[in-house]
Amino acid sequence: MKSFIAKSRISMALVIICGWLMLMPGPLMASTGSDYPPVQLNMNGQYLYSDVDPVIVNGRTLVPLRVISEANQAEVKWDDNSRTVTVIGRNGAGEDLEITIGIDSVEAKIQKGALVQDQILDVPAQIINNRTMVPVRFICETLGLSVFWDGENRIIYLSRSEDSIPIQVVAKEVKYQNDWIDVNLQIPVISVLTNTAVQEHLNNTLENDALQFKNPLEKDAEEYYQQAAGNEELHFWPYSAYTVFTTVYNEDNILSITVDYYDYTGGAHGYTERVAYNYDLVSGEEIKLSDLFMDSYDFKTILDQEVQRQIQQDPEIYFGDDLSSYQGINEDQPYYIEDDGIVVYFGLYEIAPYAAGIREFKVPFTLLEEGMQYQL
Repeated sequence: MKSFIAKSRISMALVIICGWLMLMPGPLMASTGSDYPPVQLNMNGQYLYSDVDPVIVNGRTLVPLRVISEANQAEVKWDDNSRTVTVIGRNGAGEDLEITIGIDSVEAKIQKGALVQDQILDVPAQIINNRTMVPVRFICETLGLSVFWDGENRIIYLSRSEDSIPIQVVAKEVKYQNDWIDVNLQIPVISVLTNTAVQEHLNNTLENDALQFKNPLEKDAEEYYQQAAGNEELHFWPYSAYTVFTTVYNEDNILSITVDYYDYTGGAHGYTERVAYNYDLVSGEEIKLSDLFMDSYDFKTILDQEVQRQIQQDPEIYFGDDLSSYQGINEDQPYYIEDDGIVVYFGLYEIAPYAAGIREFKVPFTLLEEGMQYQL
């Protein structure tokens, strides 16, 4: 149901690109070799200029490294002997940053303070017309930029802002009742978002998910109602389709919303599915649980230990009255963000009987802070 990002600490100050860049004739665009219009790069509302256009290789856009780096006040050094290029600057969190990339290689090395990480690129860096070209998402996100792809207009938006984006979340109500279904949907609607393309994307996702929940139920309810009308042996109870949402975190360019989707189709009780939407408000991307942490950080072990500790405090409500019902979390475990920690949760019947409800486990940031990529 979800379709959803990695948050960057970004500054509002727009760096003026070097004078020679401003003399170029047009915005930085990628030639695709097709009838589609070229891809453009836009940073904080300004198009980037270069004497070499981006190129698309195996579905990945490569951009001139120096253009992106200098637009972010980073220094670029070339080593002819090793055929490597090094970018020296700071990331969005203000940490010293050094990125080393080999030409015609998918290997890159990232040093943030004392931490050194190896990273594999989707496509190799390469030299085209005497310009070093690298994957746009890799270099931008490493430098602390958020990346959002506007597919309709074929524009890659890059953003850097230290100020949280002021947004509002209100409810759009879809409410009606007929002979076969009772509908009451409270759909989150985001407004006052600076990037209107991101705002539209998120609102479309939230509304589409609500309608995809309701529409099949309504169709099934009407069909069953018609069958029951012509068959005295069938007893029909009207269906229900309800949603309610809670905005649990709305700071630091991060939005975390939970939506409970409740349906009743007859029987002893209905069923509720909780869906958490965790978004980067700059890029419009989903932030999965694994995205919160550095690649080398074993967050799953820490979360598992904390969940097990909380289960042991009240074991009788779980299947088996012990930890046998808990099989551990995965990298895409449902979760949401609160001011003082993250909450991982399990749906009805996953680790406990229906009467126990949706089981939630808050893990404080103090247990996780050394491995987090986000400053929440």
